[in-house]
Amino acid sequence: MVPEPGADIALTANIHRPYLVERMEGAIKHFDVRSVLLGPFNVNSKALYLIPPSNPIGFEGITDAVGWMSMGMSTTDLDTRTLAGDGLYEFWLEVYDQAGNRVNPSQAFFQVPTVANFNSSETATAEYFGVCNGMNAFKMAVRVDSLNNKTVAEIYPVRLTGGAGGSYKVSNPCGFLDYSNGAEKNISISFKAYQANNFADFSFSVGRGNAGTGAFPTVASISGMVIGDAGRYVRDVEGCICRTIHRTWNLVLMS
Repeated sequence: MVPEPGADIALTANIHRPYLVERMEGAIKHFDVRSVLLGPFNVNSKALYLIPPSNPIGFEGITDAVGWMSMGMSTTDLDTRTLAGDGLYEFWLEVYDQAGNRVNPSQAFFQVPTVANFNSSETATAEYFGVCNGMNAFKMAVRVDSLNNKTVAEIYPVRLTGGAGGSYKVSNPCGFLDYSNGAEKNISISFKAYQANNFADFSFSVGRGNAGTGAFPTVASISGMVIGDAGRYVRDVEGCICRTIHRTWNLVLMS
């Protein structure tokens, strides 16, 4: 997925980095948490943030720190209600020197946790690295549902048909299908799994009659993302219905 094109939005909210200090009350040791402002600071007409060192002592006048409170993490906030678009955004991290000049670090400068071990890092892959405004930068895709769109889920009655486009019967309130006509052997299963920005997964399970025969052995249970087709289930043009057809079933289906 690629975000819709749009104007860059510079982050201007304050970012603080917490650190730990010790204090004594008689023979009892206590701990306090303090924080240092990382920015933004106006440097060369740009709103920039400081990159803190691994040891807080001496950084921005800190003299009494035991250590940082977090593993290299700094936090800020962004009012997502002001964001336009389809809910998919790219965050870019650019690097500047102390004079406010953009620098072009190598790809190895940007590190991400390894998949197998979060305590180890590796060079950022193409998923997190790219060229922004002509120089190397770190990137991260973020999905934000700023309107808090709700998910929609509904299971429709199972249909028994003689073929695509023909007449059909639906299951009764107890979930039973009447196989009174031998030509009616196609089972159509439909359900709705929808979210306005496609930020949802679904899991659909059929407990009885969950087997096919012959050329169509695929089971009826399925899971996936609401954005598109999943297995033999096809999403309709309105983007909210998934359905499949299993043939040559010879047993009662209960949903």
